[in-house]
Amino acid sequence: MNTTPPVTKRSALDEVDMMLLSKRAGLFWENHKGPDIGDYIDFADGVTRRISHVWTFGNLTVQTSDGGSFYLGDGYCSFSGGLHPGIATDTLTLTGNTREGSVWFFHHDFTTAHNGVYTTMPFAVYTCSLPSN
Repeated sequence: MNTTPPVTKRSALDEVDMMLLSKRAGLFWENHKGPDIGDYIDFADGVTRRISHVWTFGNLTVQTSDGGSFYLGDGYCSFSGGLHPGIATDTLTLTGNTREGSVWFFHHDFTTAHNGVYTTMPFAVYTCSLPSN
């Protein structure tokens, strides 16, 4: 009896996926009003991390990560992975620059296992007056 799991093939980004990427990235930027999931922070000590969670209650803070997975939905990005402690957004300054960041979504918008397509899109870049924590 063969107990080897079937080999799964990662879907390739095609024309349909490029239209989905364009639509979703456009909606993301329309909704972009400040530091958001996926954006970059260049810290005062030279460390660069991506914003991975935004806390909107109380004093606005963000949490960053060194890695993880950024899912691109219709007008938003969500994150799965580990988080560093929070940073007050009043220590951040928007640079006006963008940087390519990895994202994924479901091939042809069909939600099923092993059906992700992986690409990049531009995200805002902030500087932080504090060192990384």
